[in-house]
Amino acid sequence: MKRAVAFYISGHGYGHAVRMAHVIRCFRELDPGRRIVVRTAAPKRLFPPDVAVQPAEFDSGAVENGPLRIDARATGSTLRALIRNRTGIVAHEASFLRNERAALLVADVPFLAGEAAALAGVPSIAIGNFTWDWIYEPLLAGDDDSPELLGAMRQGYGKMGHFLRLPFGQSQGFEFFPRVTETPLVASVSRRETGEILRDLGVAPAGHRMRILIGMRGGLPHGVLERAAAGLPECLFLEPGRVEFADLVKVSHVVVSKLGYGIAAACAAHGTPLLYPPRTGFREDAVLEQQLRRYIPMRRITEERFLRGDWKPDLEALAQQEPSKHQVPVGGDLACARIIRRTLEET
Repeated sequence: MKRAVAFYISGHGYGHAVRMAHVIRCFRELDPGRRIVVRTAAPKRLFPPDVAVQPAEFDSGAVENGPLRIDARATGSTLRALIRNRTGIVAHEASFLRNERAALLVADVPFLAGEAAALAGVPSIAIGNFTWDWIYEPLLAGDDDSPELLGAMRQGYGKMGHFLRLPFGQSQGFEFFPRVTETPLVASVSRRETGEILRDLGVAPAGHRMRILIGMRGGLPHGVLERAAAGLPECLFLEPGRVEFADLVKVSHVVVSKLGYGIAAACAAHGTPLLYPPRTGFREDAVLEQQLRRYIPMRRITEERFLRGDWKPDLEALAQQEPSKHQVPVGGDLACARIIRRTLEET
């Protein structure tokens, strides 16, 4: 009987869970019959229905103050509480791994997963476009215990044998991993024809209205969409949920969203332009902005105009940008799945 693979996935946002769901689907095709168990605080609905998803808290993530700001003080407090309790958390998760007879742990990308795997004697792989210590570093700047907190995080990562680095992330700061491998993008890619998708949406394929997709998790702040729609009567706002999200991105003329790996990957994979407001405290946004511009037209709208629903000038300016001549390499889900299987064969 094949031993299990345990996926430890950050519940902060949906990007970690969605991309690991793609990796899990590819891995199951490569290694059918292998038991897969997911430990996460993310919703079960984001994963394949026949995968065992168990709620677990082993990651502090970032505390957001609204959709556009990180609360640095609250984030630091949450991290401190996690690290104070790490001995018990690690022991609990190590016991879980032993009981599951896990052959491998795959993490995206909680640092305590490395500690748990090491205590249980299980090899581990990390997958991500950043590590949490890199995200926390500026948020903890000036705090007396910053070196201790960051050191604890890096210690956990250092116990993982391999880091699979996705695009759109930090370019350095991986020296504590014994091995780092670059991988292509993990993204939802639509395989359907545009006309077929539009028919399912009840939209005339020959229509000339600009199709706008709101890609923000949790939706927009109250009243923003109503004000934006009132100022854009000639545009058509698409509703998530009627077809697959990747299909919506494919048929949209523009996506309006805050930045984040999931939306950046989806837009890059389909060449869909992105209009986005600035965020405060999200270190990864500067990297995403710089790297994503190579693949799609992008425009930053001021927070004031965004919340006022005054989108029309920025949408018109975005529509004037030339499409990119560059195409982002995709298929990172299969690349990661192959490395996971190869690791199992080598252990």
